[in-house]
Amino acid sequence: MRAPELARADRAHSRPEHSLDENSQPRSGRSLRAQVISLAERNALLLLLAVIAIYFATWPATAIPFTSSANISNLLGAQTVVGLMAIAAIFPLVVGEFDLSIGNLVAFLSIVNAAAMARFDLSVGVAVTVTLAVAVAIGLCTGLAVSRLGVPSLVITLATGTLMSGIVLWYTDGLSITTGISPDLIELGSGTWWGVPCSAYLLFAVVLVAWQVLERTPAGRYLRFIGSNRESARLVGVRVERYVTATFVTSAVLCALAAIALTARNGAANTGDGPGLLFPAIAAAFLGATTVRPGQFNVLGTIIGVFFVALSVSGLNLAGVLPWVQPVFYGASLALAVVLSTVLMRRRSVGKK
Repeated sequence: MRAPELARADRAHSRPEHSLDENSQPRSGRSLRAQVISLAERNALLLLLAVIAIYFATWPATAIPFTSSANISNLLGAQTVVGLMAIAAIFPLVVGEFDLSIGNLVAFLSIVNAAAMARFDLSVGVAVTVTLAVAVAIGLCTGLAVSRLGVPSLVITLATGTLMSGIVLWYTDGLSITTGISPDLIELGSGTWWGVPCSAYLLFAVVLVAWQVLERTPAGRYLRFIGSNRESARLVGVRVERYVTATFVTSAVLCALAAIALTARNGAANTGDGPGLLFPAIAAAFLGATTVRPGQFNVLGTIIGVFFVALSVSGLNLAGVLPWVQPVFYGASLALAVVLSTVLMRRRSVGKK
């Protein structure tokens, strides 16, 4: 029996009959209460995001700069890279794996992209193709090490991330690549369409495709089945190793897109940009598991998490908080997100039994 068929059969078998419990209220009453609680859970982070946006937009100390078109455009453009990295993170997370290399991978691929143009005189199209090809090779090696050799994903991704950071420092001597980058790429990174940064359209397209894959395709259902019970997935015929490997390849490709967008936005490749975005991306991924589909990593929740972190940090910076506040906020957000998502996942798994 295939995985989706098994899940449908299980739901059909466990579905209770509509009836009244003895000495209790009708099931419809309890069902309504459960629906209200579920609705609150699914939309709590979105509501909190709206509250934070309204607060900083109306607080006299931040109202004018926070609501300025320049700040809004900067937020949309800057969060493209973080959003792509966060979506890259959730694909391995869906199958129960971790990819801690995404920050260093983005920095490495940004250098690859810039060096292809600046030092090897390749056109922007060829440079992008080379960057994507390198990303696929890295993702494939990592995925095979995890799925075929059984190497813990935390260990291998931490090792490969450290390795890539060392290669970047060796190749660049710690210096940024600022010349020789295609003007077309820079123009695309700094330009706007109808007042919206061009890079934001890339994020929108990736969100749409990733959501479609995870929520509307058999592959997405298989990935979630693997994440919930890998051995059961293998027993019903799901090619677990192939799907796990595919998540790391997908993650690496999305990191390549983030690296290209980062190079285009900065007009340069800086060695320290990618690692600095790791915590916001991971925090957004875990925050996303507390909303839209509580207890599950999901694309729409992740994007809400990205902008929750971004708007909060932007408002705090405009308010003139001390430098230590931002890392404390990142750390607290990540810790809270991990705790909440873990609790929701456990409650969801208990509810299935």
